[in-house]
Amino acid sequence: MEIINEMQQKIQFEMTAEKGHINRWKNNIPSEEIKNYWEKSINSAEEWYKNIDSLKEFAEQRPAYQRQHIIDFFYLPSELIEINFITNNGRIIIDEIDFPEENFSGKYFKGLPLTLKAVPEDSFLFDHWEGIPQEALIEGSDQTQTITLLLNIEQVSISPVFKKDFPPDNVQNGDINCDDTLDLRDAVVGLKVLTNTKGIDFCTYSDLSIVFSDIIFILNNIANHK
Repeated sequence: MEIINEMQQKIQFEMTAEKGHINRWKNNIPSEEIKNYWEKSINSAEEWYKNIDSLKEFAEQRPAYQRQHIIDFFYLPSELIEINFITNNGRIIIDEIDFPEENFSGKYFKGLPLTLKAVPEDSFLFDHWEGIPQEALIEGSDQTQTITLLLNIEQVSISPVFKKDFPPDNVQNGDINCDDTLDLRDAVVGLKVLTNTKGIDFCTYSDLSIVFSDIIFILNNIANHK
């Protein structure tokens, strides 16, 4: 549907303008050689819009017919599950099919196993899954990057959670807040870490620890780069 709308917007002016395609070619009679492929020209903008509506109707109805053909051919269960996938800072591979979209939904056959793999973006790590019904897990857990589910509910929202992964060099070089810049903000964040201030933004690396000498190191480096 998105492709149809996009193409309509791109060619709409050329098709419907006073000297556009429709007025230039309307009432044209196709030759014998091509009339089997081209019955007649489009004679009005209204006719063109009607044809587009037919394409949209086909696009809307086709998935249901296609799904039913699959059910009939493979003798699959007819009950479906709607799954909403919510992703940030990564993507999901579903039964070896890579879905690059951040947020999307799909309908899947109830009672059939579904394998999900969480793939983080660069500089992120997989942390855990949210929304996974524990009783549906047949392989893995909400802490494993790849899981296999057997869902028997009508609707569910599933989200892989990714955490920021900063190399230790960032902290060793004084960039505590990991914004690729060494400045006083790193010293401020470091002091907040030392005083256990909540709600701060710094590198949450697993083996990160900050001591007062790190703050001195940061201030010295800032002074040397002035």
